[in-house]
Amino acid sequence: MNKYLLIVLLSASGYVIGQNYTDSLCRKSKSAEGISFNKLGVATIYLKDGTLTKNCAIKEIKPLWVVYQKNRTLHDILIEKIDCIVPLDENFVLWFNEKKVAVISKECRVDDK
Repeated sequence: MNKYLLIVLLSASGYVIGQNYTDSLCRKSKSAEGISFNKLGVATIYLKDGTLTKNCAIKEIKPLWVVYQKNRTLHDILIEKIDCIVPLDENFVLWFNEKKVAVISKECRVDDK
């Protein structure tokens, strides 16, 4: 009985610590670096070439691209083309460093250390 209780507790604690999910290619992965996409809400994606995409919702952050929804259609864009992602309330900015790791800070391309 104690063995089963321990298994249930360990599996429940693993669920809380590392939210597992299945991505669009049916691969099991962990949530993307602690970023809650619900916190982003409606956002604007600023690209390095100066263009921007308004009123989109970030759905997934992959190792090489970002999946977003605009006008009820899913789109993707390479991380290397993104300058930063700014939510509508502008409390923080999401950008990617040279290793393509998502960074959250108050300004685009500035580390909050």
